[in-house]
Amino acid sequence: MPDAQAPLRASEAWHVARMSDVTRTVYDKLRAIACGLGDDVDDVGAVKQYIRFSVGGRNFAEMKAQTDCVLVHIRPEGPGLAPGTGAELSGLRVERVSAASTWTLNTRFRVRSSTDLAGVATLLRQSYEAAKRRRRE
Repeated sequence: MPDAQAPLRASEAWHVARMSDVTRTVYDKLRAIACGLGDDVDDVGAVKQYIRFSVGGRNFAEMKAQTDCVLVHIRPEGPGLAPGTGAELSGLRVERVSAASTWTLNTRFRVRSSTDLAGVATLLRQSYEAAKRRRRE
């Protein structure tokens, strides 16, 4: 990954250009799953720290490339983990950050090239559905 400074407005393309070939392949699969959740996935955007996916103006996934994986943050409603805990869910190690966190997407898991994507799709769908429900409230 090149060590370039983020532009004033980070973009998905900027993040993708910095990914290793392995991580880019993983990200491309994750992107396809996230965008395929519904016609109402309305935004794939980016800030310096991550790429975000949203529905109805509410983020349901944030993805950040790491050396050998993509770190995915999702809404906590689907997995239902207590703050500060983790568990094996849908074949993935899923963790919820501590209760002190103010993050909306405070549940995370890592996706590697060897990860079963069926479990990833389940977790992303749960987060997507939770974001849609929040939009209606």
